[in-house]
Amino acid sequence: MGLLVVQVLRWKGARVACVIGASASRLARAKELGAEAVWNVAEQGTEGLWKALEDELGELPPVAIEAAGHPSAMPTALGCVRPSGRVVLLGLSGNQLSEICMDDIVLKQLMVRGSLSSEPQDWRAVVQMLSSGAVQSIVTHTLRGLDKYVEAIEQVRKPPEGMLKLALLPNAESADADAEAETPHGKRARHA
Repeated sequence: MGLLVVQVLRWKGARVACVIGASASRLARAKELGAEAVWNVAEQGTEGLWKALEDELGELPPVAIEAAGHPSAMPTALGCVRPSGRVVLLGLSGNQLSEICMDDIVLKQLMVRGSLSSEPQDWRAVVQMLSSGAVQSIVTHTLRGLDKYVEAIEQVRKPPEGMLKLALLPNAESADADAEAETPHGKRARHA
């Protein structure tokens, strides 16, 4: 979801200063989509992240959007916003608990908000954005036919190298396992 958030923010004219994540391929795609900087927590940890953000922006950002849903992402989101900043939670954790220090929220006077629903005007904006061509595909893998649902679930649980998103086309006839198609952002997607 984070890659879509980058595109929506850029479409609305917002500056996307930094995308933080653990997947090199997703972070590379975030840069292609307009993120000014990326930070790979799998390789770099969070030590030095706040200083790097301050150096890049002159101060910590006013807003952090947590889209991963990973329990370790919540403390990172709380730490990377300036005092009186806002943290918006979009990602679901699958009921996993996140270890946070409530003092971080209180002492920095942060506003934390979860967001799951939308209003009718949001859908009009989505249709406008999609029809304008502002959204680039992040689907890198496609499986055809509802009979491939088990394979689709397995690939989502343990993504192959370079997979961003998988599309399962339930009404499409199963294609030859070696069939490939061009994705909108120019990379090859494997169809099975």
